Amino acid sequence: MKEIKELPQTLTFKGDEFAQVAKSAFTYAYLRLYNGVKYMEVFKIKTAEILSDFDNKIGSGEFKHRYPSDNDFGTWAWCFNVSESQEVAMEKFNSIKD
Repeated sequence: MKEIKELPQTLTFKGDEFAQVAKSAFTYAYLRLYNGVKYMEVFKIKTAEILSDFDNKIGSGEFKHRYPSDNDFGTWAWCFNVSESQEVAMEKFNSIKD
């Protein structure tokens, strides 16, 4: 099996800064700075095929880990306000085993 491309250590999306703070075999945790407030986004590792032709949805045969979209939160991704519940975020991170 080919190597799966992992998510980067840091990224910027829609002006928000994200920094990976933990990773296990099953889970990622990213610190997100949104409007001056720190959040911890915890989510299961999901894999998606990289498309060689996006318009026609043709796969390349290569795969990558994917960051959750807005609709994934509450299903396989969770967001926690760090000042209120960083402990809960890490408990969630440690509880995901598949």
